[in-house]
Amino acid sequence: LSADIMMMDVVTGEITPITNDTHAQSTPVLGDGIIAWADCRNDPENSAECWNRKSDVYLKNLDTGEESRLTNVPNNALPAAIRGNKLYFLTRDLDDILSVFEITL
Repeated sequence: LSADIMMMDVVTGEITPITNDTHAQSTPVLGDGIIAWADCRNDPENSAECWNRKSDVYLKNLDTGEESRLTNVPNNALPAAIRGNKLYFLTRDLDDILSVFEITL
């Protein structure tokens, strides 16, 4: 299952792809000139159930197009918010404990 993230200019209706990968991406969050999302491209089983096992947070600079992997955790990492130069993301460990982390961008 592949799900990509797109951005639409509400004035012109122009659609710009943010992701284009055979693995699923979801839960985008926007900041000033940046977008972050959960991405399953590093799931070793490459299946639709990756959200239950392995996702990482990726970031794209909308001005330069540069893309970066921000997390590499054993389970899921989901972006929650971007505030200024901080990105907050959630993880759920094997004991089903939810944690919140902060990355300075």
